[in-house]
Amino acid sequence: MSTCLSALNADILDLLCNAVRTAEPGGLEALKTLSMTSRQMRAAALSRVFSAVRVQGTMRKCTEVMREILSMEGLAGYIRKFTLKLDVTEDVLQALTDLTALRDPANIAARLAASPDGVACAAALLKLLSHIRLQSLNIVDPAIASSESVLSRNLKSATGILRLDSVVELSTLSCCTALSAICPSVARLSLTGSPSSEQVQIWGAQTRVECLTVRGIRDLESVQAMTGSMQHLTELTVKDRMEIRTELPRLAHLRSLRVLALGCLSHLYIGYHPPQCGFGWGELRCDPARMENLRAQRGRALNEAKRLARSVFPRLEKLHIDGVVFDFSRLKTGDFDELDALEVDSE
Repeated sequence: MSTCLSALNADILDLLCNAVRTAEPGGLEALKTLSMTSRQMRAAALSRVFSAVRVQGTMRKCTEVMREILSMEGLAGYIRKFTLKLDVTEDVLQALTDLTALRDPANIAARLAASPDGVACAAALLKLLSHIRLQSLNIVDPAIASSESVLSRNLKSATGILRLDSVVELSTLSCCTALSAICPSVARLSLTGSPSSEQVQIWGAQTRVECLTVRGIRDLESVQAMTGSMQHLTELTVKDRMEIRTELPRLAHLRSLRVLALGCLSHLYIGYHPPQCGFGWGELRCDPARMENLRAQRGRALNEAKRLARSVFPRLEKLHIDGVVFDFSRLKTGDFDELDALEVDSE
């Protein structure tokens, strides 16, 4: 039996790399170290070391990194998940030296998009995207105005030219609607920011979406309109503040929903009011009666949330709320008493 890694065949090395990469914690760092032990090990590890790439920094820095990726022969071919996170803080501060910009945030986005750094960054991104077969794309591009981000303007120029049919997972700003046309096969969609009516209509054309996450919305009216054609939607995550009694029924058309994830119970306005700071919790722990009353208050609020979710989505199987999970598939009847007695899932 060989004790030398280089003597192992490609299939064994591939299994070894997969085992190391998926080990938690530190799997990726361990695989990077292992890849430096031999040429054979490096060849086997490359596809997993570079399967997920994150580029973060100023527009100029991100442009340099993306160009460097393209210059390395074969590297782009390993990338399956790509994240771009732009930091335009310095650029915005510079733009704000012009007092007229304070009155027109959209003008700042337009300026940055048309700047040499903005044009170069968008060009490098589009070129990189055209050279990689992505499955997951995450664009973290700060929204300077409600309808504009730095990249959104320049990405529109690629509509009809660049098409990423292999992308099944997309995370971006609601205003970056060009990505809806560029990535038409998305099954998992995550949007940040309250969309305009036009943006709702564009994202609503993503009829293949099975899992939707929305962040930074004011109410569920926009989600109601957006999901009207999403007949395959089975998972929904909304963790913003909302009047759950009035907002959740807006989504009753999602008859196939199986998993619903909501945020903090105290943000749903159903009678649960815990302390908002550590000092308040400290005082509460010294008063057993008040602590018991708060536990009872939370229990009542959870039961009401469970009932609302069950009533609006009859086929719901999992409810994630306030850091816990309820498995509705364990229910044997539609009786609310049984639902109230349903305990937190141990998974």
